[in-house]
Amino acid sequence: MLKFFRKIRKQLFERGNIKGSLIYALGEVLLVMIGILLALQVNVWNQNRINQKNQQKALQDLSNEFSINEQRIAKRLIIRKEYKTVIDKYLETIAAGKATYDDWLELHEQSQGGGHINPSLGVLNSLISTGNLNFISNDSLKYLLADWKDQLGDLAENEDVYELHTTNYLEFYAKHFPHRYYKWPDWPRERLEENFKQVSKNMEYWNRLIYIKGMLDNLIIVNSRIHYQANNIIQMINEELEKMN
Repeated sequence: MLKFFRKIRKQLFERGNIKGSLIYALGEVLLVMIGILLALQVNVWNQNRINQKNQQKALQDLSNEFSINEQRIAKRLIIRKEYKTVIDKYLETIAAGKATYDDWLELHEQSQGGGHINPSLGVLNSLISTGNLNFISNDSLKYLLADWKDQLGDLAENEDVYELHTTNYLEFYAKHFPHRYYKWPDWPRERLEENFKQVSKNMEYWNRLIYIKGMLDNLIIVNSRIHYQANNIIQMINEELEKMN
């Protein structure tokens, strides 16, 4: 096309038609500009397509990872709430002076919900370290994802504190009771019951129980918040994926 315009412009120039040759020169410039603009538009379209594909892959991987994490967080939250019910009931019977050795056994046979959830962070860490988190166009979602590790850090700190108080409590009663899963010949049932009566009146024992309850209550609050945020992130991710389908 440009050769055609150049040929006409040359003929016009040779004939002395300066005005016509200038018009055709401007036509050449216009065609070049249109070509550049089209090339840029195609490049932008291709880049947007690539970015959208990368965003979709990132969102799908995050959806899978957060679904696994939500299940882990929910499972531990259920265990902690179940233990809260047991320890609340136990404290009420202790305070009323009605607690028995069987109540003590029930308390310690229940999982205390300690330990760490340890959510998976492989996908999120990879996206952050490579800068691919920027592929996600939803700014609100990006903020929640960037803040997720800090929220998990808060949860881990509360788990550490709860585990410390639980360990202190276990160390205390280990000084007063033999291990309950072993049949000690010199510790018949009657001796265990009598020993429990003495321990259940011990102020230090009460305080250690109250510390555990307080830390557990706080841990459940943080655990619930993390669980809510995980579900919120999953919902936002799925909404973004639906927009792309």
